[in-house]
Amino acid sequence: MDSIKSGVPKLTRAQLYSVTAGNAFEYYDFVVFAFAATEIGSHFFPGNDPTANLLKTFALFAVAYFFRPVGGFISGTLGDRYGRKPVLTTLILLTGLASALIGVLPTYSQIGIFAPILLTVIRVIQGIAVGGEYGGGATYIAESTQPHERGRYIARVPQSSYIGLLAASLVLLALRTQMNGTDFHEWGWRIPFFLALPTAIVAVWMRMKLDESTEFVKLRNAGEIEKSPLKNSLRHDWRGILVVIGLMVQMSVGGYVLSIYLQSYLSRVGVLTAGEAQWAISILLTAVIISMPYAGRLSDHFGRRATMFVTLGLLIILPAPAFMIMSTSGFGVSLVVSSVLAMLTAAYGVVALASITEVFVTARRLSGLNIGYNVGIAVFAGPAPFLATLLVQMTGDKIAPSYLVIGAAVISLLTVLFVKETAPRVLERDQRRKLEVRAQRAS
Repeated sequence: MDSIKSGVPKLTRAQLYSVTAGNAFEYYDFVVFAFAATEIGSHFFPGNDPTANLLKTFALFAVAYFFRPVGGFISGTLGDRYGRKPVLTTLILLTGLASALIGVLPTYSQIGIFAPILLTVIRVIQGIAVGGEYGGGATYIAESTQPHERGRYIARVPQSSYIGLLAASLVLLALRTQMNGTDFHEWGWRIPFFLALPTAIVAVWMRMKLDESTEFVKLRNAGEIEKSPLKNSLRHDWRGILVVIGLMVQMSVGGYVLSIYLQSYLSRVGVLTAGEAQWAISILLTAVIISMPYAGRLSDHFGRRATMFVTLGLLIILPAPAFMIMSTSGFGVSLVVSSVLAMLTAAYGVVALASITEVFVTARRLSGLNIGYNVGIAVFAGPAPFLATLLVQMTGDKIAPSYLVIGAAVISLLTVLFVKETAPRVLERDQRRKLEVRAQRAS
């Protein structure tokens, strides 16, 4: 084990907090749009059909995801050439400014068709910025911590994303609770977007004080930085990129159906009120946040592959009966059932992310990771809330969203078959067993 630990200093708290706090701020800025989808739809799109406007808003939510690969390509290239720190600092500033602009944007009744056009442009900017954040944060932590603890610390990246989701949910919940419905609908929904600017300033300040990742500094000092990391990654790492995309299917579909879309499902398809659904999501996200580091520890001890196989197997079996229960049950039962599904999805996401960071060499890690991660997000995550809403409307089947989760789990499970085990403790145990077997045969 000493050989595994050598040469990599322990990740400091300052590094961990700078990356994860910024990631939480950025995801708050990005997803608060979905939590205010009903109000945004009514203000920025013509027509009086609430379902149609909600579909349009979720479609716009998906548009931002289609541009995430662009941001991933750009930030991956820059990050592999000039460092992780400057890229992470710039991205958080762009997202915060874009969110603040949504808060002051005129509505359709004020400027007509220019309102949804401008809203789309802002969401595209956010998509480009967020396209480099998650992969950049995961890469930074993976390159700054010891391999035998990588799952434990990598868990803090998706955990911080869920903290951002929870913060967005709590802010919306507080506003819906404290304001009357008319005021919130007319102008109160803008408040969460105004909060984006101060959070962005804090995050930029934290990241400006950040040291560069340990492995990138070694790469730079050795003069081994590649001039065309994106091009080389597409040429040499295409198999790894395909594996990342396959692992991302469940991370994307399951994650967004069970965190972003679920609020609308519980109140529009289920029997909960909008306020109860917001409470359920807030409690669910809290449970997920608490559980995620334990999933990372499990993967460090039992291996990435074994942990992914177990969680994906359960996500094939449980979603259909779970959605049936949630469609007819009250607050308590719906909360328990949805929390179980969300925690399984989050546990898989933690382990998959740790595995993803270990697919690529340091010189092309951010480029390769960002390509696979953001293509997966763009294709599968962005459209997930839209497709879930559309499936229920078109088929009348209340458990239709579960089919998306199950299908995604099957695809990712098949992908795990092609993933090599990378957890050092597991590799060391396997090596010891092989040596013991050889010794027994020799004797």
